[in-house]
Amino acid sequence: MNDFIDIIQDRLEDKKSKRKVLDLSFEEKLEKLPVSLHRTARQLQLLVDSKAMLENGSLFQYDVAINEGAYYILLNFPGLDTHLSYGSNGTIYLYQLDERGLSDQAMVSYLTEKTEEKFLRKLAHYLGSRLGNLGLLDKQIYSKDTQDHLGI
Repeated sequence: MNDFIDIIQDRLEDKKSKRKVLDLSFEEKLEKLPVSLHRTARQLQLLVDSKAMLENGSLFQYDVAINEGAYYILLNFPGLDTHLSYGSNGTIYLYQLDERGLSDQAMVSYLTEKTEEKFLRKLAHYLGSRLGNLGLLDKQIYSKDTQDHLGI
């Protein structure tokens, strides 16, 4: 093979060996994720179950992936590699959202928080800027009585 193809093949193999996306049910995702990310996963699953959509019209999805022995949440946004994790930065434990464009070399820490509550609030703002609608949770498609009944 020529060098061009060899280089591409090497990069693809590196990527596969470093990050493995797991095809799991929601219950299996919770089993793999650290307990500290369970509440975040439950909130994301609400969006999946309600058929929330991205701005481009595709359904919102997330996966659980493993990198160097650590499980994390991988958000499926076109053109972005977005990780949600909980871990130590060397001195304290933080909830973290890291992202990079697919052409970028390094991950950029987009948001970090010490508490889950603050992290979820900031994550909601982040998702609100990237989602097109909330699917079945969208208050604009239900009357006030139906909203109250559904708890939205």
